[in-house]
Amino acid sequence: MTTATKQVKLSDAQVARWENVAAKRETTATIGDTIRIERTMIWGSRQVVYSVWEPYSGHQEQKTIDGKTWGRIGSRQLPAHIDRLEGGALRMEAISDWYYDQWYEAYAVILDTYSEAGKNCTAAYGEVSKDE
Repeated sequence: MTTATKQVKLSDAQVARWENVAAKRETTATIGDTIRIERTMIWGSRQVVYSVWEPYSGHQEQKTIDGKTWGRIGSRQLPAHIDRLEGGALRMEAISDWYYDQWYEAYAVILDTYSEAGKNCTAAYGEVSKDE
């Protein structure tokens, strides 16, 4: 199968517009060397998602940036005292409390850093999203 391609020359204004869009797609604020607050625009939509990252230590969700591994607050590994609980209501309640505490921690950091994120937003699982 042969694919035909056509080279398109963009005007300086078009290039500047796309560079501006790309620059706005993701911004990061930091608190020292230990916290990253990311604001990411979802391509093809008006939705922006805010999330908080810390140095990786067994998190369920992770990413590597500039050679350093980060874990998302809200996905930390269960502590041993919760993990060893037997199945049942007590374990489920302990796990829920563990995650809810992390999610509210993340929400507080996001809103302290990006106050506009709290207006007309949806908060779930430690992330905040909204349309812009």
